[in-house]
Amino acid sequence: MNKILSVIRLDFYTLKPYQKSIFGMLLIWLILFLVFRSIGILAGIVMISLTLFATYPFSIGERYDLDTLYATLSLKRKDVVIGRYAFAFIIELIGVAAVFILSALPFLNGMENTSFAELAVVICVLYAVSSLVIATQNPIFFKYGYTKSKLFTYLPLILVFLMITLIPILMNNIGINLPALFETAMTNMFVIGVACVVAGLILQTLSCILSCKFYEKRDL
Repeated sequence: MNKILSVIRLDFYTLKPYQKSIFGMLLIWLILFLVFRSIGILAGIVMISLTLFATYPFSIGERYDLDTLYATLSLKRKDVVIGRYAFAFIIELIGVAAVFILSALPFLNGMENTSFAELAVVICVLYAVSSLVIATQNPIFFKYGYTKSKLFTYLPLILVFLMITLIPILMNNIGINLPALFETAMTNMFVIGVACVVAGLILQTLSCILSCKFYEKRDL
């Protein structure tokens, strides 16, 4: 457990070179929040942006050969993988906390009429989406390294975009009433929220197992 915590601390330390980018991203979040006045849009931007932050340890790790450092610290490869996924999960939790904190602003100023329950469901859905992105890209990074596979980082985002655009079209073509489906979903928000969280956790767990296998076999 202590070794996994060491990996998490090292991963957070790798964010230091990106401080300007992170502060710039926070400023963009605030501007978009003020422009669109929608906590739902802000939540989507925040959660997807955080998937980018989760790739920073891979980038810095390869640039400064941190895999060798991990070996000198007697860290097992399995510990490195689990620590990296735990780091990504903590990043997601920070994003969720940030959205809930900012959500107080529209409630106080009447900018958007969104209930706490609706916002919670939106965040749960976005957590599942960001988990899908991380679960897809991390095994690729662990198998091939950051430089060789960074182009593949766009693949999960493209996949999410295609799902968002194509699924409604397909549902309309087969005669599914989207407004009615949405209404039904709104009456079962708790179930949908829990299902999304469970799906996200399952995706990350399976991805972590796959990453462990890839990283164990990889020549460093």
